[in-house]
Amino acid sequence: MRRLIAAVSLVAVALLPACNRDTPPSSLFSAGGYHVRGEKVYYLRSFPGDAFEIDGADPASFHAFDQTYARDKSTVYVDGRALPGADASTFELLDGDLSKDSAAVYWSDGEVLSEDPAHFAIISSADHYLFTKDATTVHLNGNPIAGADPATFEALQDPYARDGVRVHYFADPPSFRVLNADFECSADARRAYYRNSVVAGVDPTTFPSNRSVTRCDETSISFAE
Repeated sequence: MRRLIAAVSLVAVALLPACNRDTPPSSLFSAGGYHVRGEKVYYLRSFPGDAFEIDGADPASFHAFDQTYARDKSTVYVDGRALPGADASTFELLDGDLSKDSAAVYWSDGEVLSEDPAHFAIISSADHYLFTKDATTVHLNGNPIAGADPATFEALQDPYARDGVRVHYFADPPSFRVLNADFECSADARRAYYRNSVVAGVDPTTFPSNRSVTRCDETSISFAE
């Protein structure tokens, strides 16, 4: 028993340096994200990732919003990297993995989504469809919707939306795939499509995974034998 206690004590002592406030964080002991250790700031990638020091970060004013976003007195950071041109004093998080400052709205990877933050708004966010707008443009998942009118645009039951001029129809972007390009047949997680029309009565979850599509029209889809 004494030997067992001694062994446990030695393990505990061996682990102490990993938690020292002056050493880089380790994914074995700390959660991924931002860590201030003494006079340095680190970004730790999620397990089994490693940590790197954020050059120039000010530990005294450093504030982490979450695992992705942070700022200090002069700089905004995304995944441990400086976000060029971002205004740290006005930076804030929005819903839908978006953020903004006084000059721009940023997509989840730090790319500029809109240069009109004063008029930016989230219209709807549900079932993989993120509709946003500013004074001149409507976006779906960060992509402009050509011809859409921001003043009258509204999201309807998925995958439909409308404005004062037209009705818009969208597929499900994360699961969308082409089934047969020659027959202009495609599908997402919930529907199959022939050109721009929904193939009635077809459930993509029942499609055989080992058989290719050989024919497609507005009423049916055929698979190779």
